[in-house]
Amino acid sequence: MAKRYEVRSSISRHTAEELINRLANDETFRKRFEANPRTVLFEHRIDVTPESLPEKVTLPPADKIKELLPVATALVDETASPFGFLLLFIVFGAMPVVTVARPAGDAAG
Repeated sequence: MAKRYEVRSSISRHTAEELINRLANDETFRKRFEANPRTVLFEHRIDVTPESLPEKVTLPPADKIKELLPVATALVDETASPFGFLLLFIVFGAMPVVTVARPAGDAAG
């Protein structure tokens, strides 16, 4: 069965943008976030179940996050608030990828 990701979020666009900016520009904060992402997310009103996120993550390089925010800002009207989802995209993208050898003949790819 596929893993279910359970997330509850009550973050404003402004707060999400600030958090993304910190992930892009504050090395101390990045290290704290990587060491304990669930705690930092919870402090910012995003609750992720323990099964949904590893205890530690490796964030994308800061320069890549810096490139992402202006693109998202340009694509989405300032009255819309997708930045909580953008933040989750960054965080879940930082999760380790696990690959498993598939048996021969598996048509899944």
